[in-house]
Amino acid sequence: MNKNQIEFDENVAHKYFAKKFNNIVWEILEKQEKSDEDKVQMINSAHASKLHWKFAGTLIHEIRGLWMLSRVYSVVKYPDLALNYSKKCLQLCEKNNILDFDLAYAYEACARAAACDENKADFVKYLKLAKEAASKIKDDEDRKIFESDLIGDPWFGFKV
Repeated sequence: MNKNQIEFDENVAHKYFAKKFNNIVWEILEKQEKSDEDKVQMINSAHASKLHWKFAGTLIHEIRGLWMLSRVYSVVKYPDLALNYSKKCLQLCEKNNILDFDLAYAYEACARAAACDENKADFVKYLKLAKEAASKIKDDEDRKIFESDLIGDPWFGFKV
Protein backbone atom coordinates (compact mmCIF):
# COMPACT_ATOMS: atom_id res chain seq x y z
CA MET A 1 0.00 0.00 0.00
CA ASN A 2 1.23 3.46 -0.87
CA LYS A 3 2.13 5.49 2.23
CA ASN A 4 -0.30 8.22 1.12
CA GLN A 5 -3.21 5.77 0.99
CA ILE A 6 -5.30 5.18 4.04
CA GLU A 7 -6.77 1.86 5.01
CA PHE A 8 -10.48 1.83 4.22
CA ASP A 9 -13.07 -0.36 5.90
CA GLU A 10 -16.32 -0.17 3.95
CA ASN A 11 -18.43 -1.57 6.79
CA VAL A 12 -17.07 1.01 9.23
CA ALA A 13 -17.77 3.76 6.69
CA HIS A 14 -21.37 2.59 6.17
CA LYS A 15 -21.98 2.53 9.95
CA TYR A 16 -20.44 5.98 10.32
CA PHE A 17 -22.66 7.51 7.64
CA ALA A 18 -25.77 5.63 8.77
CA LYS A 19 -25.38 7.15 12.24
CA LYS A 20 -24.42 10.58 10.92
CA PHE A 21 -27.49 10.85 8.68
CA ASN A 22 -29.71 9.42 11.43
CA ASN A 23 -28.52 12.19 13.76
CA ILE A 24 -29.24 14.84 11.12
CA VAL A 25 -32.81 13.54 10.85
CA TRP A 26 -33.29 13.74 14.62
CA GLU A 27 -31.85 17.26 14.79
CA ILE A 28 -34.40 18.42 12.23
CA LEU A 29 -37.28 16.42 13.73
CA GLU A 30 -36.68 18.15 17.05
CA LYS A 31 -36.90 21.65 15.54
CA GLN A 32 -40.18 23.41 16.28
CA GLU A 33 -40.19 25.12 12.88
CA LYS A 34 -38.82 23.41 9.79
CA SER A 35 -37.96 25.29 6.63
CA ASP A 36 -38.54 23.74 3.22
CA GLU A 37 -34.77 23.19 3.06
CA ASP A 38 -34.89 21.40 6.43
CA LYS A 39 -37.64 19.13 5.15
CA VAL A 40 -35.68 18.19 2.03
CA GLN A 41 -32.55 17.59 4.11
CA MET A 42 -34.55 15.45 6.56
CA ILE A 43 -36.02 13.30 3.78
CA ASN A 44 -32.67 12.86 2.04
CA SER A 45 -30.89 12.07 5.31
CA ALA A 46 -33.50 9.47 6.30
CA HIS A 47 -33.06 7.70 2.98
CA ALA A 48 -29.26 7.94 3.23
CA SER A 49 -29.25 6.52 6.75
CA LYS A 50 -31.45 3.60 5.73
CA LEU A 51 -29.29 2.92 2.68
CA HIS A 52 -26.08 2.80 4.72
CA TRP A 53 -27.69 0.55 7.35
CA LYS A 54 -28.73 -1.80 4.52
CA PHE A 55 -25.03 -2.45 3.91
CA ALA A 56 -23.83 -2.48 7.52
CA GLY A 57 -26.82 -3.17 9.71
CA THR A 58 -29.23 -5.84 10.82
CA LEU A 59 -32.93 -6.54 10.41
CA ILE A 60 -33.59 -4.21 13.35
CA HIS A 61 -31.79 -1.39 11.53
CA GLU A 62 -33.96 -2.07 8.46
CA ILE A 63 -37.12 -1.91 10.59
CA ARG A 64 -36.01 1.28 12.33
CA GLY A 65 -35.06 2.83 8.99
CA LEU A 66 -38.54 2.15 7.66
CA TRP A 67 -40.01 3.60 10.86
CA MET A 68 -37.88 6.73 10.43
CA LEU A 69 -38.98 7.18 6.82
CA SER A 70 -42.60 6.84 7.88
CA ARG A 71 -42.12 9.44 10.63
CA VAL A 72 -40.35 11.85 8.30
CA TYR A 73 -43.04 11.56 5.65
CA SER A 74 -45.74 12.04 8.29
CA VAL A 75 -44.01 15.19 9.54
CA VAL A 76 -43.83 16.64 6.02
CA LYS A 77 -47.43 15.56 5.38
CA TYR A 78 -46.92 13.03 2.60
CA PRO A 79 -49.47 10.45 3.79
CA ASP A 80 -49.04 7.99 0.91
CA LEU A 81 -45.33 7.61 1.59
CA ALA A 82 -45.83 7.59 5.36
CA LEU A 83 -48.37 4.79 4.98
CA ASN A 84 -46.13 2.86 2.61
CA TYR A 85 -43.13 2.88 4.94
CA SER A 86 -45.16 2.26 8.09
CA LYS A 87 -46.79 -0.81 6.53
CA LYS A 88 -43.42 -2.15 5.38
CA CYS A 89 -42.08 -1.61 8.90
CA LEU A 90 -44.98 -3.51 10.45
CA GLN A 91 -44.79 -6.30 7.85
CA LEU A 92 -41.11 -6.88 8.63
CA CYS A 93 -41.88 -7.03 12.36
CA GLU A 94 -44.70 -9.51 11.84
CA LYS A 95 -42.83 -11.65 9.32
CA ASN A 96 -39.80 -11.95 11.63
CA ASN A 97 -41.66 -12.16 14.96
CA ILE A 98 -40.15 -8.87 16.15
CA LEU A 99 -41.87 -7.83 19.37
CA ASP A 100 -41.38 -5.40 22.22
CA PHE A 101 -40.04 -1.91 21.49
CA ASP A 102 -39.86 -2.23 17.70
CA LEU A 103 -43.36 -3.69 17.31
CA ALA A 104 -44.80 -0.86 19.42
CA TYR A 105 -43.05 1.66 17.17
CA ALA A 106 -44.29 -0.11 14.03
CA TYR A 107 -47.88 0.25 15.26
CA GLU A 108 -47.19 3.87 16.25
CA ALA A 109 -45.91 4.55 12.72
CA CYS A 110 -49.09 3.05 11.24
CA ALA A 111 -51.27 5.12 13.59
CA ARG A 112 -49.40 8.34 12.82
CA ALA A 113 -49.47 7.70 9.07
CA ALA A 114 -53.22 7.01 9.29
CA ALA A 115 -53.69 10.28 11.18
CA CYS A 116 -51.67 12.07 8.49
CA ASP A 117 -54.01 10.47 5.93
CA GLU A 118 -57.06 11.52 7.99
CA ASN A 119 -58.12 7.88 8.33
CA LYS A 120 -59.75 7.76 11.76
CA ALA A 121 -60.58 4.04 11.71
CA ASP A 122 -56.98 3.00 11.04
CA PHE A 123 -55.67 5.63 13.45
CA VAL A 124 -57.83 4.18 16.26
CA LYS A 125 -56.95 0.59 15.34
CA TYR A 126 -53.19 1.10 15.23
CA LEU A 127 -53.06 3.42 18.23
CA LYS A 128 -54.78 0.73 20.30
CA LEU A 129 -52.28 -1.86 19.05
CA ALA A 130 -49.38 0.50 19.78
CA LYS A 131 -50.55 1.01 23.36
CA GLU A 132 -51.05 -2.74 23.85
CA ALA A 133 -47.57 -3.45 22.49
CA ALA A 134 -46.13 -0.70 24.69
CA SER A 135 -47.54 -2.37 27.79
CA LYS A 136 -45.46 -5.44 26.88
CA ILE A 137 -42.14 -3.61 26.49
CA LYS A 138 -39.96 -5.32 29.06
CA ASP A 139 -37.38 -2.60 29.66
CA ASP A 140 -38.80 0.25 31.76
CA GLU A 141 -36.57 2.87 30.12
CA ASP A 142 -37.55 1.71 26.61
CA ARG A 143 -41.22 1.86 27.60
CA LYS A 144 -40.83 5.42 28.94
CA ILE A 145 -39.08 6.50 25.73
CA PHE A 146 -41.87 4.99 23.64
CA GLU A 147 -44.63 6.55 25.75
CA SER A 148 -42.95 9.95 25.49
CA ASP A 149 -42.65 9.64 21.70
CA LEU A 150 -46.24 8.44 21.43
CA ILE A 151 -47.66 11.65 22.87
CA GLY A 152 -45.41 13.84 20.71
CA ASP A 153 -46.70 15.63 17.64
CA PRO A 154 -47.72 15.49 14.90
CA TRP A 155 -51.08 13.75 15.28
CA PHE A 156 -52.94 16.03 12.87
CA GLY A 157 -55.78 16.85 15.23
CA PHE A 158 -56.35 13.29 16.43
CA LYS A 159 -56.31 12.68 20.18
CA VAL A 160 -53.75 10.25 21.54
